[in-house]
Amino acid sequence: MIRGPQQRSQCPYCGAQAGPHDTECAACGSALAPTAQTTQLTRRPFALPADPNGSALFRPEASVILQILPSGTCIPLAVQQPVILGRGESKERQNILDLSEFNALEHGVSRLHCRLQRHENHLVIMDLGSANGTYVNGEPLHSHHVHILHHGDKLILGTLHMLVSFSSG
Repeated sequence: MIRGPQQRSQCPYCGAQAGPHDTECAACGSALAPTAQTTQLTRRPFALPADPNGSALFRPEASVILQILPSGTCIPLAVQQPVILGRGESKERQNILDLSEFNALEHGVSRLHCRLQRHENHLVIMDLGSANGTYVNGEPLHSHHVHILHHGDKLILGTLHMLVSFSSG
């Protein structure tokens, strides 16, 4: 049952008309679904930059945004130093992006799965010998070989999917 703020509705059980603030049907006594109010956002939604060309140019001031799918969670990374994508924390390495909250273990993500880093004006990825592989746009990467990423690439670690976007600001 859909009701606007001042609209009358119809009881789904007997068809009688109900007022906008009624919680039960006056005719049959059945409970009516409450009208849910949309919560007002306190911030603007995060939108990924659009670049239909899929550029490989990764300027010095740029950052990368990893959008985890299907949740849509966006993780911005400056990538000033190499960043390892994996699960869990490591005392030896400070720059690990822990993907555990996205069910990384269940998706087959290794502790030290792959590494993102800058190389000249590019962002490169290297699989670190992961158990279930790293894929870019459906193609498997060879372990310990560098691959240049493009804006809009689809990255898969094991079965954990993410979208790669470059942000210039």
